[in-house]
Amino acid sequence: MSQPLILVTGATGTIGSLLVPRLATRARVRALVRDPKKAAALGAGVDVVTGDLSRPETLAPALAGVDKLFVISNGINITELEGNIFEAARGSAVRHIVKLSGRHLDADFMTDVPLAISHRAAEAHLRSLGIDWTIIRPGMFASNFLQLIDRAQGIVPLPVGEGRETPTHPADIADAGVETLLGDGHAGQIYEITGSEFLSYGDMTERIASATGRPLKLVDVPPEAAYQGMVASGFPETWVRGAITFFEAVRQGRAYPPTDTIERLLGRAPRSFDQWVQDNLAELRG
Repeated sequence: MSQPLILVTGATGTIGSLLVPRLATRARVRALVRDPKKAAALGAGVDVVTGDLSRPETLAPALAGVDKLFVISNGINITELEGNIFEAARGSAVRHIVKLSGRHLDADFMTDVPLAISHRAAEAHLRSLGIDWTIIRPGMFASNFLQLIDRAQGIVPLPVGEGRETPTHPADIADAGVETLLGDGHAGQIYEITGSEFLSYGDMTERIASATGRPLKLVDVPPEAAYQGMVASGFPETWVRGAITFFEAVRQGRAYPPTDTIERLLGRAPRSFDQWVQDNLAELRG
């Protein structure tokens, strides 16, 4: 039996760039990218096609001959972007779609958060297609720290207090993606992927400081100050409002604890936060 052809959207992003090379050792992989130059690092064995989830006319050609689809998108218009490729897949030979979503979508504190609303609508659209589906809801990407650190001041300014979260190594999310695409029994499943640790942001900050040998501390700033800082850094205002809502829930101890999904899916323990720090020391040192 020939290897399946799998199309990955968002192929050059945090998860896509890890997922594609892993898949390429076991399947035929096609990467949907807006800028082919950014796809060079994916490897010579990957079929790179130019397309854009916001341009539906580019999606049908990208899906030609595709058996399975892994959907990753960014921004606040996820419902529209993913809806475009879901509809293109409806008229294709695609027989299984895996969507990267987000955790806490069903939490009451996320009810009015635009990003959560978009993901919930996209998940509902996916389930309505009549195509086998799997949804991956990852916890906090450990890699988010790369955007949260104020290197000039040696601080992580966040309104989280002593609240805890489940830092998740992006490589574990990519490994889960490989399993859900190529393993058996994953159709119709929702998997919450996390690390095994429930850490405060202060704990995580101290571990980074210890590993890098550079001063770094968590500063528990007021929500409005955090909002202004994120907007000034270029994050979209709507996204920032949702992030502040989530951070307040973390402060209140309402974030969900770790899951055992990685152990059940992959038969091993999740990578630790310390492992992520070691894997990214150069970038953390700036």
